[in-house]
Amino acid sequence: MGIQGGDQRGQQGQSGMMGQRPPQFNQHIEAARKENLAKIQQLRQTLELAQQQELKFKSQLEMFNHMQIQQLQQTLEQAQQQENHFQAQQAQMEQEQQKQLRAQLQQMQQRHMAPQNSQQQPGVNPQQPISNPQQQRMMRPGISNNPGLRHLLQQPQYRQQVLGMQQQMPRSQGNPQQPTQPFDDVSSFENFLN
Repeated sequence: MGIQGGDQRGQQGQSGMMGQRPPQFNQHIEAARKENLAKIQQLRQTLELAQQQELKFKSQLEMFNHMQIQQLQQTLEQAQQQENHFQAQQAQMEQEQQKQLRAQLQQMQQRHMAPQNSQQQPGVNPQQPISNPQQQRMMRPGISNNPGLRHLLQQPQYRQQVLGMQQQMPRSQGNPQQPTQPFDDVSSFENFLN
């Protein structure tokens, strides 16, 4: 019985140790639990801050993109306006050049017509228009202001050919009583071209 009593006491002591934890172990668990809760809280705060920063960054990026798009649109509109303005100026300059060229052409035509109108046929009233085309004096052909042609006309062989052609041209067969006026012989083609 002595052995059995000792065994029972030993089992009671072991069961008492297993059922009750020592206070140091409980304090260690409580400290670890509090530390874990603090870490969880800190991680939550870090996550919230990261989410706020992400939202802030996204909004800034959207604003930046929006501003860039607006700036690009404004730049594009300005470029289109400048292009339209340049095209309008170019069209206006072309119209002015065409007007100037037309005015110069009219002046040249008037200069060619003025000597022919001033040299009228004898016996014709200057106030009466010439109705018969055969009575009109034949016009000289207009020679362009071409340096190549001018150079050719200054050569003696071509000058003789042109003068020979003028002398061989038939006279107008108009009114036989009215004298026909021959072409003027031009000694220098420089005066003729100017």
